Amino acid sequence: MLSPIRQYVLLRHPVEAKLVQELQLTYFRFAEKGKSNPGDDNFLVNRKEMSKIETNMESILLEALHEQHDDKDKVIEACLNYTWLLYWNQPRVEVIKETVQVAKESGSTLLANCHKRHGQILKILAQYDQAAMAMENAKLEYAHIGNPLGVAECLQFLGDILWMKNRYEKAEVKLNQARSEFEIIGDHLGAAQCLQSLGNILRMKNQDEEAEVKLNQARSQFEIIGNPLGAAHCLRSLGQILLGRNRYVEAKLQLNQAKSKFDAIGDHLGMAQCLDFLGQILQAQGHYQQAQVLHEQAKSIFTRIGAPLEIAYCCTSLGTALRHQGQYTAAFNELKQAREIFASLNNTKWIEICDEEINLIPLPLENKD
Repeated sequence: MLSPIRQYVLLRHPVEAKLVQELQLTYFRFAEKGKSNPGDDNFLVNRKEMSKIETNMESILLEALHEQHDDKDKVIEACLNYTWLLYWNQPRVEVIKETVQVAKESGSTLLANCHKRHGQILKILAQYDQAAMAMENAKLEYAHIGNPLGVAECLQFLGDILWMKNRYEKAEVKLNQARSEFEIIGDHLGAAQCLQSLGNILRMKNQDEEAEVKLNQARSQFEIIGNPLGAAHCLRSLGQILLGRNRYVEAKLQLNQAKSKFDAIGDHLGMAQCLDFLGQILQAQGHYQQAQVLHEQAKSIFTRIGAPLEIAYCCTSLGTALRHQGQYTAAFNELKQAREIFASLNNTKWIEICDEEINLIPLPLENKD
């Protein structure tokens, strides 16, 4: 039953409190499906099942957060599980923001986990400063309760935010700290993820050979511990390096492998990123119409997920493909959209790239200014 209808019925036909709590507990148990990750056997099934009741789930969780409840911690755990599945599908902050406020009454590990989840979702939404603030709060809580794994995960996350903001040296410091902590603890997955991020920083600094070494090391570690998601991320990054070096046949092979892995494990964001890069290969080979198709597919996925930075990158690629086909108005519109997003994120490097692309569009063109 859709949530607005449910609200209408409850207002006119109140249900006994006992029955309401039984309904809530049913949804709390269902929310446990959110614990799964891309690559787990049940991830795709869980996501499909959750999508059928998403509206009701969100409504019930928000109500339970603000009601008197025998076990408020159980409500918070259900919200954490649900928002983890949202993170991989269509990240939104409404539920986790409310959960953070309620968790402040519980404190300890639950509050730290809520701050961390809030930061993870904000990062996907490219709200980097707020994401870093949430993760710093999580790090303080983990340190306070003596949870070194939680502290290391926060350090890793903060390092990832820094390199996405092009602050590479500071990012490397955080990631090396996190990697050391993971190795002391014996968390091989965390150490491999840090190695992957350090490889990506080297890639961004155009130190391709060193980047390939780290990314291949990380990929090998992911494969040893059985983490297909991490391996797919490394394949995608290696494909990006090959693309930047004009080795298109090899780049296409790596990116198609990564795309297949992302598709198989249900990571739509990773799959769309591969589509966008494959479109860039087609553009480099002069196949602009085919490239346009891939960029449009990628943009559609990014838009559904709500990943503004990825949308902006994709709009830039799409604008270039359209310009080469003489579709100047459409090209301008894509580049204008990209520029506006980059401006909202204070990304001066890509604002300049958009301006350069716009200046390549032949005059006259209405509204080009």
